[in-house]
Amino acid sequence: VCSSDLYSTGLGQTNPPWPVGQVLTKAYPIADLSQVRVLIGRQPATVQFAGVTFAGVFQVNVQVPDGIDEGNLPVLVQIGNQPSQANVVLAVSR
Repeated sequence: VCSSDLYSTGLGQTNPPWPVGQVLTKAYPIADLSQVRVLIGRQPATVQFAGVTFAGVFQVNVQVPDGIDEGNLPVLVQIGNQPSQANVVLAVSR
């Protein structure tokens, strides 16, 4: 089982809301994890966690799909109907 951490901005509300302008002492998870979808090499990845871990920075922990090819694979993070930008890759090696 291979996992990866992805980092992003602007993924939405957390529950509880993270304290803007303050040092974070814990992670603040996305309010509705079921809205977070990740594709690696066009295959669905299991999202284990998504939330704010640093001021303004979201961390998304995913399990890389079994049997996926090695190399620089396209990665897509989608919140609801909002996809991440195109042309982002994740280097996968086993």
